[in-house]
Amino acid sequence: YSFVLETDISPREHGNHKYSGIEWKVKSDEPISAGTEVEVVRTDVGEFKVAVKG
Repeated sequence: YSFVLETDISPREHGNHKYSGIEWKVKSDEPISAGTEVEVVRTDVGEFKVAVKG
């Protein structure tokens, strides 16, 4: 699953993304700017771990 980030995220600052009626926390090991297309690389309960798509 991939989507475009609505807010900046970093290892210390998570974002949120609504998918399938659920508000997911969005986390990454690196800073990623809003407007970047990302893909989910891992899911945990209520949480997407993402990386830049490509």
